Amino acid sequence: SSGPLATDPHWCYAPDIWRHSGLQAAWAYPLRDGNNRCTGALGLLFHAPPPHGAEAQATWQHLECMARLASLGLTLHQQHTALHDSRQELAHVLSAIGEGVWDWNVHTNQVTHNLRWCAMMGLPPDYLHHPLEEFLALVHPEDLPRVELAIQSCLAGAGPYQSEHRMRHARG
Repeated sequence: SSGPLATDPHWCYAPDIWRHSGLQAAWAYPLRDGNNRCTGALGLLFHAPPPHGAEAQATWQHLECMARLASLGLTLHQQHTALHDSRQELAHVLSAIGEGVWDWNVHTNQVTHNLRWCAMMGLPPDYLHHPLEEFLALVHPEDLPRVELAIQSCLAGAGPYQSEHRMRHARG
């Protein structure tokens, strides 16, 4: 039971680990979340004396790189979980208030509605996703130029999209 771990105060709580396994050294690099908080560590355990010089520097750089990649993965997972939770909460709120809601994905040009919006417009439940052009076809013809102008102004960065306009019900 000789070697650097035999005297390292961080390992004194578990002497059996290093004593019975033959570990000589342990290196660790912190795992950090998106707010730079330490959430854990990625470590290397050495049964032989750790590398020195250029080899030690290269090993440390690899450990740092792996820890940063692991941190990115953990942060992405945390963000995905938070987004999922937020979407679930929004879905519960929208269901509770009973309002019709639509959303336009500018990148795919797809409009998505909730079931309540479809019901209010007299449309079947399978009308939940469709191109923007189909949505605009439901806008009253007298209001359409103003709606299109509001969309273009928003896309140009002039401010948020705001429009109060008439929509045609499926029955006319």
